[in-house]
Amino acid sequence: MYTSSQEITSLEDHKSNLKFLQIEDGKMAYIDEGEGPVLLLLHGVPTSSYLYRKMIPLLANAGYRVIVPDAFGYGQSDKIQDYKVYSPQDQARRFHEFMEKLNIDKWTQVCHDAGSIWTWAMLLQDYEKVERLILLNSIVYEAGFCPPIKPGKFMSKFISGIYQGPMFGKTLVKKTLKNGLYKFKLSKAEQEAYWRPFQTNGKYAIRNFFQSMSTYPALLLEMQKLMKEVQIPTSIIWGERDKILVAKDQIPLIMRDFNVDPLDVHLLFEQNHFIQEQAPETVVEFMLKFLSK
Repeated sequence: MYTSSQEITSLEDHKSNLKFLQIEDGKMAYIDEGEGPVLLLLHGVPTSSYLYRKMIPLLANAGYRVIVPDAFGYGQSDKIQDYKVYSPQDQARRFHEFMEKLNIDKWTQVCHDAGSIWTWAMLLQDYEKVERLILLNSIVYEAGFCPPIKPGKFMSKFISGIYQGPMFGKTLVKKTLKNGLYKFKLSKAEQEAYWRPFQTNGKYAIRNFFQSMSTYPALLLEMQKLMKEVQIPTSIIWGERDKILVAKDQIPLIMRDFNVDPLDVHLLFEQNHFIQEQAPETVVEFMLKFLSK
């Protein structure tokens, strides 16, 4: 169990802790550890629930029920061979169904990277179930969102095919991880845990992520309008060296529109995009401080 002193490193270690839940579109893999108030942790691209493996026992041992799903099409969740079924709205619908089947109607939502896009779609469908938000290097505004490429239809298909390719997929995922870490190196087993799930029909969901980028501005505007109205308590925990999600551009806008208390904003210096890997204890410390208010 994640709540023990066992160190989770390999993909097989992680998979041994996964549970599976049948939803309308297929099976979703997830971690469910601990007891208490519920935390729903959403990963981004190109990751899975494995991203949070270092944080899960810390949060569970602090008295929380920690639920970390593999988004449909990622990790060990089912993968339909049709990129059109992975829109943010479809992913949001699946997460809501997933939580409903677990009989959970209130929770704190933690999101990272593309997990924020799915989060905004979830809030637009039903914001009342989310009691608090914790944003970890998230896509919130166009300003400060600087992906290395903004592919169209052809490039999205091409790049997603590389992710699944047996020769170059591993290299691409490893490079993405390396670029998102600062003076920190993952082991070969840890790198494998990220790239291997893409080898089994992993190109479809990530193609939708890339190809849907042109629709994100409209989604973000809807979300920003909603957040100004509903004012969900929000905390920001961000790696300041992230060049894709730029803190100096994103954070002031989040603070303004989400009405974030400055005491709930934490900029992690000498940290990059994957703060769950480099600074799990620090991230959890700030999360617990916010949750205890």
